Amino acid sequence: MSHTQARRGSDDYVGKVNHIQKVVEEIAREEGVTINKREILLLDDDMANVQAAINFGHRSMQVQVQDKEINYSTLDSFERMLRIAG
Repeated sequence: MSHTQARRGSDDYVGKVNHIQKVVEEIAREEGVTINKREILLLDDDMANVQAAINFGHRSMQVQVQDKEINYSTLDSFERMLRIAG
């Protein structure tokens, strides 16, 4: 399976959604806090993960990475883009 294909985790959630769902459930169980699907924002360089998150009801955006790595520079450019759009 290539890097750009969505990967199935246990429980049949695709991409990063399985991990996100488990974290949300753990927070609810341990902290008593409910997180709505629309309150989650996934930033990912893999469009398959982005699309899987959107299909699951999360907000998600593809970020462009430099040198195959998301770093402070990547996040800084994302923040600037949000300020322009906002």
